[in-house]
Amino acid sequence: MNRIDKIHTTTGRWRYGLFLTLIAALLWGMLPTVLKVLVGHLDAYTISWYRLSLAFAILFAVLSIGGKLSRLRDIDGKSAVLLAIICIGLCVNYVTYAMGVDIVGPGPAQLLIQLNAVFVILGGIFIFKERFTGTQVVGLIAIVAGLALFFHDRLVELFGSVTEYSLGVVILVCSAAALAAYSLAQKQLLLNFSSLQISMMAFVAGALVLLPISAENIPLGIDLHWSGVAMLLFSVVTTLGAYCCYAEALQHWEATKISAVLSTVPLIALGFAELTVYFRPDLFSTDPVSAIGVTGAIVLVVGSYLIAGRTG
Repeated sequence: MNRIDKIHTTTGRWRYGLFLTLIAALLWGMLPTVLKVLVGHLDAYTISWYRLSLAFAILFAVLSIGGKLSRLRDIDGKSAVLLAIICIGLCVNYVTYAMGVDIVGPGPAQLLIQLNAVFVILGGIFIFKERFTGTQVVGLIAIVAGLALFFHDRLVELFGSVTEYSLGVVILVCSAAALAAYSLAQKQLLLNFSSLQISMMAFVAGALVLLPISAENIPLGIDLHWSGVAMLLFSVVTTLGAYCCYAEALQHWEATKISAVLSTVPLIALGFAELTVYFRPDLFSTDPVSAIGVTGAIVLVVGSYLIAGRTG
């Protein structure tokens, strides 16, 4: 039987999986602020192209030195389909996320992208047959309630008319769905390839897809100020670090548990954005978060923990 026909199971090394997930959470929490600054100098397509192509170059060198490229010849029909889903999901997520961050800001964007956890959890239930309990139902309700509380002062704008802000919210929901498709396809493909191999294939495919769109603006990245280059390189490190840690964590820990830990990313993003504005108010501004909004963010985190928490 082809290994792709089996269902992926974890190794049970949950402490290692937790460690990797925490690193991914920290990197993803810092990324929105970096992208918010970068989109003032480069468009979302070009930023995404740089992130994907440079990350591919690094991974290609690492895998070549380690002699781990040979297994890429084992790609069959089903693996190719999963790779296509991964590539499309990654490209859509990268571009739409950068667009969304520019419109709604780092903190709210990371809060909305947290819907990825809901999509992954639902996929884990229906595809990988993971359990879904009454406690998790309460968690799902809490996630929806948390989003409603956080955006309480914009609900009329979001549902009453089509504005730039409401468009940004829709873009970020699509970004979350694309990331979930990427994550679920990647989890199954781990049966045939390592996390680094999968990431490398996704990065090069995504870079090739975005090349025709971003080709005209690629030279602008070279002309960035040194601080802009540093942020662009940091976004590449985030690409490699967060995604590879996340992919490797899926080998050792259940998707639901990983999603529970990653539920803290919006709070990290909110905190890092506010800290950046405090020290560098010239970079960008953030909408003040009310007590109700903070409560909503906390409720969402608790809800994500409940929906992805350990069941008896």
